[in-house]
Amino acid sequence: MFKPVHIDKMIHFTYHTIIKASLDSPSTFPRYVYHLTPLHQIESYIQKNEYFLDVLGVITQVSALKPVRTQTQESSNVIKEIIIKDINDVTMRLTLWAERAKAFKLDDVYNPLEQKPIVTLFVGCLAKNFQGAYLNGGTACRWYFNPGIKEAAPYYQRFGSQKIKLQIPSEQEQQLSVAKETHVEHKTLHELLALDPYAFPKQGYECTVTIIEVPTTNRWWFPSCTKCSRACRPQDGGYYCSYCKSEAYTLRYKLTFMGSDATATAQMFCFDTVARHIVGRPCETVLKQATEAAPIPPDLAQIVSLKFTFRVTASNQTFAQREKQPTVLQINSIVVVHGRQHSLPSGIQNTIDQGPSTPNKEATLKLLEESPSTAMERLSTKVSKDVGKKLTYSTQDEDIIGSQVLDVAQGTNADKGIPTDKGKEIEPHLQSPPKRHKQGPLTIKE
Repeated sequence: MFKPVHIDKMIHFTYHTIIKASLDSPSTFPRYVYHLTPLHQIESYIQKNEYFLDVLGVITQVSALKPVRTQTQESSNVIKEIIIKDINDVTMRLTLWAERAKAFKLDDVYNPLEQKPIVTLFVGCLAKNFQGAYLNGGTACRWYFNPGIKEAAPYYQRFGSQKIKLQIPSEQEQQLSVAKETHVEHKTLHELLALDPYAFPKQGYECTVTIIEVPTTNRWWFPSCTKCSRACRPQDGGYYCSYCKSEAYTLRYKLTFMGSDATATAQMFCFDTVARHIVGRPCETVLKQATEAAPIPPDLAQIVSLKFTFRVTASNQTFAQREKQPTVLQINSIVVVHGRQHSLPSGIQNTIDQGPSTPNKEATLKLLEESPSTAMERLSTKVSKDVGKKLTYSTQDEDIIGSQVLDVAQGTNADKGIPTDKGKEIEPHLQSPPKRHKQGPLTIKE
């Protein structure tokens, strides 16, 4: 969720909302709504997505449409890259996606003979980081050429007499560029593991696998610098990026699992963008479920039996080993999501119905020692034996005698949800608290 403007109110449209066009709007009604961010401050807004960003600049370059495949899309998409500069000659790359990229055209505002500068107001952008800071223009992005706003006046004054030559590709050239998308060959794991690592093409190969195991011997998260995305090292109770000299970090996935397609089993790993779509939750949310006794949280364990078609390449560590075949495959993108399978590939022990097993003690991760903050140390569900809390329902109903007492701190079995009332007969089924027309107070006894 993003806020397009710095206002504390919004209109909620429903199926029953009636919208009528206002044909005689007052002259004072603004044509543009924007909150400008200077280009030199864009980098500071990376990973801060509360508001969309609006920028003003002169267009200096426009690329043709380029085919791309993101790490989470099943089909290819197109982008168009635009370079703008501000009044102080600070430049910024802006990437338009999909329909927004196709809609951006300069035919009506740019004359190749006159080469007049085009001052443009872009609204609805987000700050991103890939090979440097840039602006991302998705479905919310809009633009206004040569807008009549007061902030644009200095641009008209400075650049009005200059000429800026733009290489604008024709429609035919753009169609040819999009059509050049490379076909990616599909291979089995057996075929991939038999390849020389240098035989992998740049775009990699596609393979279809089912996740059969999440090893507990690999740490599945890491502290990542918010500026450069590199791994941070521990320092003074937090984390520090030696490359950016920054203490700002976020937690990201580096997820390793075993995948199989019945021809072979391979170790595979992926970084945060792909992993978030496999797991379905952000890394920080899943990490809150982890404990020293259970380093693989339920949300992470449930990815076993999910089937995907991935685009993979040989991992970097493959080139540093003596073996001539890749031992670890890096997942670069998700091509197809096949969903949960009722059985594992043939030849793999089927344990889906048994549920995830508790990892043995030797394989547990030292999570609490490596956690990113002291708050993570309080994730343990252990309850002190000398503390007893009882929830007591008091009632005035005649058919209920006395109070119903639920003891939640009887030894360590309370953590496991196992009854500890020795010598008592276990009820054959679970019962809800009795229905009451008049409920008395709920008291907590220490």
